[in-house]
Amino acid sequence: MIFNKGYSYCWSSICALFWLIVIRCSEIENSMDMLQPYFQRHGSHHSVRYIRSCQAVQFNETLEERLAPPMINKSLPLFTKKFFARSFENKYVKIHMYLINNPSLTLSVVEPGGEGGCKKGSPTLQTVRETAKTKKCRLAINAGFFNTTTNECYGDIVSNSKIVQSTAYRNAHFGIRKDNSLTIGYLSDKQLSEFKELVTGAIWIIRNGSKYIEESIKSECTDVQETNPQLTYFATVQSARSVVGFKDDGTVVIFQVDGKTGQEGMNLFEVADFLIPLGVKNAINLDGGGSSSLIEDNVLVNYPSDTCAKWNCERKVSTILCVRDIEEAKCPRNCSDRGICRNGECKCSSNWKSYDCSQLFCGKKNCSSNGLCTESGCLCYPGYKGSDCDISCPKGYFGLNCLARCRCSNHSTCDKSTGYCDCDAGYRGLSCDLPCPIGRFGKNCKKICSCLETCSICDRLNGSCTITSILPEIDSTSKCLINRKISKDHLVRDSSAEQKIYMICVIALSIAFTLSISLNITLYCLKKTSKLDRKKKRIYRSPRLVLSSSEADNEDGDSDLDLNDLLPLKNVKLNNENNESRFFL
Repeated sequence: MIFNKGYSYCWSSICALFWLIVIRCSEIENSMDMLQPYFQRHGSHHSVRYIRSCQAVQFNETLEERLAPPMINKSLPLFTKKFFARSFENKYVKIHMYLINNPSLTLSVVEPGGEGGCKKGSPTLQTVRETAKTKKCRLAINAGFFNTTTNECYGDIVSNSKIVQSTAYRNAHFGIRKDNSLTIGYLSDKQLSEFKELVTGAIWIIRNGSKYIEESIKSECTDVQETNPQLTYFATVQSARSVVGFKDDGTVVIFQVDGKTGQEGMNLFEVADFLIPLGVKNAINLDGGGSSSLIEDNVLVNYPSDTCAKWNCERKVSTILCVRDIEEAKCPRNCSDRGICRNGECKCSSNWKSYDCSQLFCGKKNCSSNGLCTESGCLCYPGYKGSDCDISCPKGYFGLNCLARCRCSNHSTCDKSTGYCDCDAGYRGLSCDLPCPIGRFGKNCKKICSCLETCSICDRLNGSCTITSILPEIDSTSKCLINRKISKDHLVRDSSAEQKIYMICVIALSIAFTLSISLNITLYCLKKTSKLDRKKKRIYRSPRLVLSSSEADNEDGDSDLDLNDLLPLKNVKLNNENNESRFFL
């Protein structure tokens, strides 16, 4: 019996504890002032074209409002603060407004708890005060939306020129571009690289000095609804609000109003009516409700609507907007190691420019788009010269600094970059010094003549059929081509006519040679025979007897002297007074 009583008492205690926990959790859940612009999935996923079609005609196709970089005046205070106590619809509200000077040097977007707080897979949440301590912020306010269950940071985020995350959300953005211009509007993913600080809100409140809430609701509604009752409720309900915007003088406005959703505070139309008379030109709504927290010099200056036990307390949130002293502001990327950081501003060396000394700049002409800007100045592309690369190479020169001479003939144009010879019609070759071959004409001799029917040759320039002016060229060219063909194909030339002439000449020469030899032999023989005859005559000639005159008288008469009787005589001498004869045998 005692055991049953103890068992019953134990179960009663457990049940009581369970219900106490349930009630406490319910109180904790109810203590969170939740102001959500969307159910389930956050953000507008409409295309840029859709958003452009929703806006008024007066804005044409512009989806953003941009203010040129404001002048930097370091003599101005870091910020100016104003406090208002106003009554709206018989409700008393407390308003904090801060005017930030030199925002390009002092204002930044910080992830929760510092760098890496929005890392995918392990995001974290932190109070505005704790995050502000990591960057020594003099002033800080909550900024971007987040998932209260997974801690996921919502929207596009750029911090210190680093793209923390890029999403497909098409909600209103506030950012500072790398050229220090201020921007509010709808951006595409491709534009994020232009910013050094960027955060995503919900609802564009003021555009060019006029309320833009209704148009923004149409643009930022979910892609499955033409109108979003939740987004409309989000804009019209009384609640605590956090807002950022800028004025025409380049001052950034941070606005915060206390309240509790559905009970007190301001709706976005009331916020616009309050800010427009104060000169605010453009503004967007940030995370509000229980997330709305404002810190100045590490002190919470507003009254958050979330409760913790007996007191109101700060909620752990996502990104913040941080305002810090110029001296504490760090130069982005350490000026890319191309300059000196002074009071949070880079003093770039040589031709380096931009807020982080990451861009080369070579004067107003910037190399005239005809060269590459380097630390030492313009490096001109081939074909140009001069300090700004604005001087084209003179005729006859090309290449780097126009130092190379063209090798083109007068029948061409020299490319000033490469030196390539662009031949006129009718010419070809590397230097364009060769006329088109027979049968070709036009640019680079690519066209074929059509003069075959008339058996004439076309003009190498325009292709007209003519023949009178190039007959000598045809003759020489034909012979050259024939000889080249014979040599290339190892052909045997037809030389029968030449051979006949050679044979006739050889036969004639042979006959002449034979006749000459025969005649010479005949003459030689005759001469030889003549010599022999003369010799014989000399040897066998009969001796003559020289007689005296008295004997001569008897010559005609009968003589008793016989010549045969004289033959044996070797040497006969006859002497008389008048004649002397010698006989030799």
